[in-house]
Amino acid sequence: MYHTINTVKKEVILHQCEAFLDENNICHSRYEENGECVGIEMEQWTDGGVDMIHLIDGRNRDMNDPDWWKDELESIYETFDVDEEIDINRQDEKYRSAFTYRQSVEDFEDYDKWLEGIAEQAKSYNN
Repeated sequence: MYHTINTVKKEVILHQCEAFLDENNICHSRYEENGECVGIEMEQWTDGGVDMIHLIDGRNRDMNDPDWWKDELESIYETFDVDEEIDINRQDEKYRSAFTYRQSVEDFEDYDKWLEGIAEQAKSYNN
């Protein structure tokens, strides 16, 4: 019985996260390991069109805690490194020819601000 209650609670919390992502027009899919959902992969694009994928990772979190995914979104924002993203993307010749360094900085700084806003919105989200 306890297992069933926790499974239902976890599912309700996952649906809440998915509803938040849907309301903010963020693409997402469940991430599974060994047949069990352990998080939600979210996909968004920068204003310049760079595909950004983040895992709202529940593997090291109590997925029965209603706020685990909100805390994970905050962690995604806090660990996002504009300089690192620029370095990674500028290794690609196509990217370098499409974006000046200044455009890269502006694009990823804007994305960082967007992540901050999403993390803030999630804190007060109750569905």
